[in-house]
Amino acid sequence: MDYTKLQFGGLTINQIPKGISQVPFVWNYGGSLIDMNFYGGYFATKVDEKENSVEPELFWVVERVEKNSSCIIY
Repeated sequence: MDYTKLQFGGLTINQIPKGISQVPFVWNYGGSLIDMNFYGGYFATKVDEKENSVEPELFWVVERVEKNSSCIIY
């Protein structure tokens, strides 16, 4: 089945936005300050053909920020 051609109330699957948020924070771990990032959000859409429904796939990740490195999230 070609999921890009499915329509739900006028929207196609490709029109449902992906949304990932990033929040930097500092973790105080026993007096040591550690730079961290929290990522969370909407990752994909799950299609259930049997139930004729869609549902969001959500996620979250915590990352330790290494000095002199960069991280790019798409």
